[in-house]
Amino acid sequence: MLNRVDKDGTGWTKVYFGGGAHFKNWLSQCIELKGEENVETEEIDSAGFRCYEESGEKMYRIWVKNIDTENKKGD
Repeated sequence: MLNRVDKDGTGWTKVYFGGGAHFKNWLSQCIELKGEENVETEEIDSAGFRCYEESGEKMYRIWVKNIDTENKKGD
């Protein structure tokens, strides 16, 4: 899994990459499980992905905040 750390030092994990109905489904599930404040989306360039280029459909990443490890820092 791809991870990143934001400017505040918070860790995030990429949980989805793609678009369309699958994206909407994953996004709603992530929000339901982790809360809207712990989910971010990022639109990404579809260059090199022929089916997305031809259809004009947008591609996204879904990032989820690493709240499970964040709560254990003081342990």
